[in-house]
Amino acid sequence: MLSSLNYTLATPRPEQHLFCVELALETTLDVLHFTMPDWIPGSYMIRDYARHVVELSARVNGEAVPIEKVTKSRWRLDGAAGAVVLQYKVYAFDRSVRGAYLDDRGWFANGVCVFLSCAEATEVPHQLQVAEVPGHADWSLVTSLEHDDAHPADPRRFRAGSYAELIDHPLLVGPVQRTAFEVYGVAHEVVVAGRCRFDAERVAADLKAVCETHVQLFGEPPPMKRYVFMVLVGGERAGGLEHRDCTVLSVPRKQLQGAPGSADYTEFLSLASHEYFHAWLVKRIRPHALASATLDAEAYTRLLWVFEGITSYYDELALLRAGLLDVTQYLERLAKLLSRVQRGRGRLRQSLADSSFDAWTRFYKQDENAPNAIVSYYAKGALVALCLDLTLRQRSDGAVSLDTVMRQLWHAHASGPGIGEADFETLVQSLIADDLRPFFDQAVRGVDDLPYDHYLAAQGVAMHWRVAEAQSAWLGCTFKAASSIVQVVHEDSPAQRAGLSPGDEIIAWQGLKFDSQRDDACRVDAAQSEPVELHLFRNDELLSLILQPAEAPRDVCILESKAGFESRRDQWLMGYA
Repeated sequence: MLSSLNYTLATPRPEQHLFCVELALETTLDVLHFTMPDWIPGSYMIRDYARHVVELSARVNGEAVPIEKVTKSRWRLDGAAGAVVLQYKVYAFDRSVRGAYLDDRGWFANGVCVFLSCAEATEVPHQLQVAEVPGHADWSLVTSLEHDDAHPADPRRFRAGSYAELIDHPLLVGPVQRTAFEVYGVAHEVVVAGRCRFDAERVAADLKAVCETHVQLFGEPPPMKRYVFMVLVGGERAGGLEHRDCTVLSVPRKQLQGAPGSADYTEFLSLASHEYFHAWLVKRIRPHALASATLDAEAYTRLLWVFEGITSYYDELALLRAGLLDVTQYLERLAKLLSRVQRGRGRLRQSLADSSFDAWTRFYKQDENAPNAIVSYYAKGALVALCLDLTLRQRSDGAVSLDTVMRQLWHAHASGPGIGEADFETLVQSLIADDLRPFFDQAVRGVDDLPYDHYLAAQGVAMHWRVAEAQSAWLGCTFKAASSIVQVVHEDSPAQRAGLSPGDEIIAWQGLKFDSQRDDACRVDAAQSEPVELHLFRNDELLSLILQPAEAPRDVCILESKAGFESRRDQWLMGYA
């Protein structure tokens, strides 16, 4: 037998970037095993969090005892019967939404990064006490964990019913800005950490509109007792990670400060919308492979396109339905997504099902050849969700849509053990008389391009393709930021045919200094078919190559509403029956 597990999390020396953790329990078992997860739910890559444990010691009944490491993330404690106390430290210097970070300005931690689990006691109650940071009693402690009812006067004590529940509620400590709002009677809060001047009331009002739109899709009430948007401001990259009752968003400062309707601010709302949608699709409706997964090995599924692709479809559709985008803005953003997918030759090599299955080794470990070899189950998954939505609407005369599928999926699988690999397709097929196997064979299991123009035209939207405005000729390569170093060489492009490789540093174009940041760096009339001479460094060797430019591809998508089709268009976009 085992008692509850009691954790104490302290940060006595923030400048060392070390969490000090104590885990106490009582047991009659002679042998216990302790583990640290190798990956975090929602991010499908082995991250080996145990590598950050820098000290670990054990006591049983007050006496120091040895604890043996038996794998990269697992320890064995013999002679454990009695009162067991583990003490360990964890190095925390990962600012991403998947990690843990600690310094003298505050800290953030995912549970997988700091809490060892006891393999024999994952389903017993887990208690947590978070110590104050010395000298910072005024700092806020933010988490969606439930407070421990046994200690109502102590706001720094929390409880969870299992280890899985404990690690699904990240913690944030530091100076923050907090704004509360309600969604159909459920308390929500947006908490911003990081130096940023923004319109908190506007952000809260816009998030409220987004949340209400998602609730209206699935049906009232919201599935959580309360919800927290944790926003970490700083840096230039954006990212989010879903949790059951909260999300963590890492965003550039300019996004939160952006004007209403601006591209920057819309990116923030889109990310928040995406992660909130996951409160239904991923956190409660789950693939069986992930619902039953341990966190010490990969968990494979071919359904990530459903869970991330459909979410990516609804994240910005919800902004339109919430009144935060107009139809023109939405179609512009959808057109950019179509353009992005069309530019990658990997879409013709890897199916969505395979993209989902190979996420662990290919999508999360992309190299310079990724655009030529893989397709994103987020981006193409969103386009397949679009086509599925329009297929259902058009074959049922508007009676069935992807909205219908989402509601049916929620009612059937909200509290179940997870959906099997064939369950989604089976559910969709049950809603319509037409045989949809050819659609799924092409869209999900195949690699041929879908007739997007056909689907959109029938719903009142015309599609056109044009050359990028800034291009008079096409090289077929991209450069690393603010440099002339080649990052990606696209397959069957002029750059590839000339022999350019990723990592090459181009220094001269037709005898003149080359600067990839200048608009006229490679201006040439492709119609003249004149080759150009490139000089470059590769592995510190000076090389000369001859490149034959080609006409730029028509890979910029334009979407426009068709006059006279407004009713069909709005039936789709606004979700009208």
